[in-house]
Amino acid sequence: MSRNMSQKRGYKYPESPEGEDQREGWLRDLCVGDGVVVANRGGWGAVEILSVTRITPTGHIIVGSLEFNANGNRTGSRGDRFPGSLERLTPKMRDGAERKVLIVKLHARLAPSTLQEIPTDALRQAVELLTPKEKAGG
Repeated sequence: MSRNMSQKRGYKYPESPEGEDQREGWLRDLCVGDGVVVANRGGWGAVEILSVTRITPTGHIIVGSLEFNANGNRTGSRGDRFPGSLERLTPKMRDGAERKVLIVKLHARLAPSTLQEIPTDALRQAVELLTPKEKAGG
């Protein structure tokens, strides 16, 4: 629902002084270039680590081509909310996101058509690496 339609139905958006940064908590400390987790709350629950590219005077956060309001929720071109939000990037989240990316890349490489392109020595190493080791004394 667009802002104009809401106003016609009697809803009034809270007024904020022009140019006042509305961010709170950890979002207030964000700077251009900082890494953030962009979490998609849609069906897949995907996460990406991206960098903040711009922060508006009112506290909207621009990450690439995505815009988030001062609360960290994703907005569309007309202020519509989409499933998605910003989350603080922690070392654990960075490792988890990197792991997901590596799994996706490995899964793509394990497709039968791409396995044919991998040299035999590399396949041998992959099998060895992925084969569980027997525990000593078991």
